[in-house]
Amino acid sequence: MNLAFDSEKSGDYDVVCLWLSVPENQLRFSVYSSGSGNWRQSNEYYDCDEYGGADLCFYYGVFWNGAVHWVSQTGPFLCFEVGNCSFRQMPTPPIPEEQWHRNIEYFGECGGHLHLIHHNDNQSTEFDILELEVNYSGWFVKYHVNLEFLPNLHPVMVNQETNPPEEYAYTNVFSMICFHDDEKDKARLLLSIPGKIILYDMNDGVIEELADVKPASFRLFIDGARYDGFEFTNMLRLWLVFEFLFSVSFQSKGHV
Repeated sequence: MNLAFDSEKSGDYDVVCLWLSVPENQLRFSVYSSGSGNWRQSNEYYDCDEYGGADLCFYYGVFWNGAVHWVSQTGPFLCFEVGNCSFRQMPTPPIPEEQWHRNIEYFGECGGHLHLIHHNDNQSTEFDILELEVNYSGWFVKYHVNLEFLPNLHPVMVNQETNPPEEYAYTNVFSMICFHDDEKDKARLLLSIPGKIILYDMNDGVIEELADVKPASFRLFIDGARYDGFEFTNMLRLWLVFEFLFSVSFQSKGHV
């Protein structure tokens, strides 16, 4: 289930249901509209055999430009236009060489644009923030970020073990909670590291510690003990809502 809602256009909302029809191995689409109180069934479907599986991040669809968008760690990205109940593939970054999947750190909308952060090397503190062209012609690099200074400021994110097991053999760990880019191009990253939530202002390089959180454990962080964030707009106010996650899933990302 994914919510399609734009408070600036209407008080009504749509709920997009994406479900798998097992016998045909097809993804089907249904839309509930609050205005009419009715469900609409799309005549189109996503053939998993033809397009290469259904490895979509179903619970993290992003509503933008009148459509819900889903990313995939191994397959094509998908776009579903709510108004006419039709879907299409959208530009999809290639999987890095010598990797079997994309390390997707963040996927969301901000300032009327769709952004993606995926990491080619999960041991590196450098990465690009991509933005999708409004006409869907492709992704381009909006920002290049280098956080190599961060482990010196926060040693807790550095692996202190001499000979850790393979599943914990990472140089450092951090995860992306949220990316915000306002109309004045004041870009900020909300990050999670073991024991802390921090805000990085990409324009002036200032790091602000927002909260001390638990657990502050390197290993538990790798296992998925971290925080995630969700942006939502309520009238003209922007809030960040943190939800504690303790599972290895799509959130078990990054630099981990």
